[in-house]
Amino acid sequence: MQMQVQISKLRSVHARLEARLRDWPASLILALGLSFIGVIALLKLTVGRGAPVVDFFLIPVAFVGWHAHSRRVGYVAAVCAAAVSVHLTMLDNPNALLGPTIVSAGPRLILYFVILSLLGHARRTQGELECLAGTDNLTGALNGRTFAIDAQRELERSRRSGSWLSLLCLDIDDFKAINDTGGHVEGDRVLREVGSALRRSVRSSDIVARLGGDEFVVLMPETGAKAAACAAARLERLLQEIRLPGGEALSCSMGLVSFPVPPGSVEDMLRPADELMYEAKERGKGRIVSAIHEAPAMA
Repeated sequence: MQMQVQISKLRSVHARLEARLRDWPASLILALGLSFIGVIALLKLTVGRGAPVVDFFLIPVAFVGWHAHSRRVGYVAAVCAAAVSVHLTMLDNPNALLGPTIVSAGPRLILYFVILSLLGHARRTQGELECLAGTDNLTGALNGRTFAIDAQRELERSRRSGSWLSLLCLDIDDFKAINDTGGHVEGDRVLREVGSALRRSVRSSDIVARLGGDEFVVLMPETGAKAAACAAARLERLLQEIRLPGGEALSCSMGLVSFPVPPGSVEDMLRPADELMYEAKERGKGRIVSAIHEAPAMA
């Protein structure tokens, strides 16, 4: 049991590190990889002739190839590693000819390129699997579990940058009646069209998720109250174009909350938006109720 707990902790640390590195630009990943190569080169100069230290260049090359999300950046790291290995060989053997030494480094460079190609394929496969696992099959929106992970990352980013954050909570009015009138086929159609409308109306940086049933959320990073209200009004007009089985326009109740200071947790962010959404229903449905949440940030 203790071993399982330790493994779980290691996985948690790795997941947090992976999430942080995803936010880093490719140039910073490359700089870090090249720094690793420099450290290994210094170790080689310290240890002296005969030590196969340059074999460890594969580690920073693979690191850059995996985390930079750019094959070209990985190739730059590979070429730099091969060039440094040539330089170290010349220092090890001053009588060696440059041409043959460069040619002898060719297989090492080819190995780097092959590893980078395999890592790129594995990265794409992982992304596809993560997308499938984190997406609601019916609507194409994120599921609740993935939303919680992405929302937590945006909260942390908002704390670092000091930027506003807005969240829209949406619930389809009288959804049970839609299922009763048109059956689950019509209910699923409406859900799909709502999911499509949400994805089409937001920015690429916004996060759209279906939390369950007929409830959706849209998280808008770096978005103040005024801009969020405009986005909600635009979405409302788009949703009204969706027709119900009887031909009438779709009605949705929305709660919109904007945070000048990010809340302490994802739950603290969802709660006021959910309360505003229920307030919209109590006021007669088919409307948006918004507020600015002034709660202090979590220490």
